[in-house]
Amino acid sequence: MQLIDAAWAAGISAGYHDIWGNWQEAPASTLVAVLQALGYGASSADPGAPQAEALARAVGARVEARTRRPLPETIVVEAGAPAMVSLSPPALAALDPGAAACIRWTVLLESGGCIEGRWNPEPEAAGLALPACPAGRHRLSLHATRTAAGEAESEPCAAAAGDSRRSHECLSDAVLLCAPARCYLPPRLHAGAREWGIAIQLYGLRSRRNWGIGDFTDLLALVDAAAGLGASVLGLNPLHALALDRPDQASPYSAVSRLFLNPMYIDPERIDVFADATVVSSLCRTLAPEASRSALREAGRVDYPGVAQLKLPVLRAIYEAFVREECGGSAAGGGSEARSAWGRAFDAFAAETPGLRLHATFQSIQSALHAADPSVWGWPCWPEPLRDPAGGAVAAWRHEHAHELGFHAFLEWQATRQWQAVRTRAAAAGVQLYGDIALGADRGGSEVWAAQQAHALSMSAGCPPDDFNLQGQDWGLPPLRPDRLRATGCAAFRSVLAANMARFDALRLDHVMSLMRLFWIPPGPGAVAGAYVDYPFDEMLATLRIESNRHRCMVIGEDLGTVPPAVREGLQAADVLSYRLLVFERDAPAHFRRPADYPRLALASVGSHDLSPLQGWWLGDDLACRLQLGLLDPLQHERFSWDRGEARRALLEALAEASLLPDGESTDPERYPRLSVALVDAVHAFLARTGSMWTMVNPEDVFDLVEATNLPGTTLEHPNWSRRLPVAVEDWTGHARWRAVADTQRERSRPAREG
Repeated sequence: MQLIDAAWAAGISAGYHDIWGNWQEAPASTLVAVLQALGYGASSADPGAPQAEALARAVGARVEARTRRPLPETIVVEAGAPAMVSLSPPALAALDPGAAACIRWTVLLESGGCIEGRWNPEPEAAGLALPACPAGRHRLSLHATRTAAGEAESEPCAAAAGDSRRSHECLSDAVLLCAPARCYLPPRLHAGAREWGIAIQLYGLRSRRNWGIGDFTDLLALVDAAAGLGASVLGLNPLHALALDRPDQASPYSAVSRLFLNPMYIDPERIDVFADATVVSSLCRTLAPEASRSALREAGRVDYPGVAQLKLPVLRAIYEAFVREECGGSAAGGGSEARSAWGRAFDAFAAETPGLRLHATFQSIQSALHAADPSVWGWPCWPEPLRDPAGGAVAAWRHEHAHELGFHAFLEWQATRQWQAVRTRAAAAGVQLYGDIALGADRGGSEVWAAQQAHALSMSAGCPPDDFNLQGQDWGLPPLRPDRLRATGCAAFRSVLAANMARFDALRLDHVMSLMRLFWIPPGPGAVAGAYVDYPFDEMLATLRIESNRHRCMVIGEDLGTVPPAVREGLQAADVLSYRLLVFERDAPAHFRRPADYPRLALASVGSHDLSPLQGWWLGDDLACRLQLGLLDPLQHERFSWDRGEARRALLEALAEASLLPDGESTDPERYPRLSVALVDAVHAFLARTGSMWTMVNPEDVFDLVEATNLPGTTLEHPNWSRRLPVAVEDWTGHARWRAVADTQRERSRPAREG
């Protein structure tokens, strides 16, 4: 087996067609690096073989090992329907005849129940016939039951319950994903309803009371404003936990953990865990004077270090007061007996929240080590013994720093309580909460530290070069290993879905193409030397369907760019909404797609956080920024500017074709150095006419902003993730521009079709 053949066999594409249609071969060094990141290496029996040859042999050995398994590691069947499970013929042929004659199977249900039966592997048998199983993540096992002389065969389920008198040889087992056919959709959307909502970046939400960053109390006000404007949906940026020790690392798409919330969104003044309410108000006044809060609140951008310097000492002081009141100074959540219902609630939360102890441990270690040495950016910089989350050094740290772990658990508890208040308010107001989940987690964060074996630690996820990023993009996120996903029934993916779907009514998956393939970039030459790696699409999509229905959470897939047809077909069949942005929806270079041609199963919006607002798009601000930063050369800028001019004309013509061009307005873009208010409203009316289930309005377009929230391909070169909205949320409902844009969306509130 040659290196290229080994790569294909391991699920690595030896090349790809770029957006210009050219075939780009992955360098041999990339194939070697990716194979090594997937755990392939020279065997101990052949240490002297050339590297490529050794890797090829390792791939061949793993492929052969898979054929020797009677069952694949993960099996997908439809929930509630009988299923036929195929088994490996070579594996069955290799079974001892005595064992093959008395195979029993069991399905251990996630609920604790068990379904069992006998199977006779006749040569002509199509496979193992399973009865209908409920939706969920179960385990299928095959047993060769051998009994002592004179004893009856026992049942495999009895053996699983602890009957040790008999030998039950497990021939093979697999994770059994029993998935509903489709993701969850509310009945009203099935019946034809169309709804609209508001998409915001929470950190940038301005109010008359926050501490320089939007928080969960602001979100309560925004729920009320959205309901007052007639919106049915409120969309949010990822709320994932970020690095407390490095608050300037503010991208919500580079989280230390996607399982937990960002404590910077806590409103300290709303913490209500004391019988005496003045405890919190006194600490806030003393440690965070109004003058300090006001200075941060009036700033045009979020001052993340300033916010952290103001909020964290207050939150810590509140925690210390809580511990003194509850435990007499011992660490809350650490085994000391709590004195009040609040203390018992915290202890229960700390004990029952999956993964919280590890996350709190990580935050404690990282904060301490970074304080001693600011170059410590994450766990790869820690002393070797602390890098193992299951090791003795970490256990000792946890014991010695229980009070500090309690603080980080307290932050998650308070963030969760305030988020639940938002959920309760939204449900009462008829507003659905729509969240966003990042593609991966930060390389040095707690999520990766706790699940190192699940990640390709030496690789980064990204995308190949395209028109807007000629060098490609390296997102710096270590990708999940597809072989580990198969082996565990997509356990790591399921955990992240479950944690986030439990919080939201709908969830957007960033870069949803990663369910089938993801661009891996080795260290060194950058994205130009990356390669696509295949993922277990059927298994990941089944996991998505299971968790979506379990949590009654809709799914939106961010499917911009080049998407393999099989991905679009699979997502559509699973009722995953497509993500359609008006500025990209052209069915010809100079013609925008008509509203009637938008798909029904979609979320439509003018743009996103990675694009300039509508006014900035019209002005070409994004192109000017890219030219200034060297992301485009002058010739490219000229070409893109020409295309943008054509797009401006096409947009005006689309409005005219839809009879939405305001009276007296022209289809000549040269007449409009800037988009008028009337034209912005016409664009939103155009969007409202689409047949898509949801449309989302961006406040940046309502407030006529120009600068993009994030400029892909930049970090420090552009002030990403920091812009604050110009109007306080308390003023939205009566704001003339919001009222006008809300009026354009009202036709989407038509009753659902009957039947």
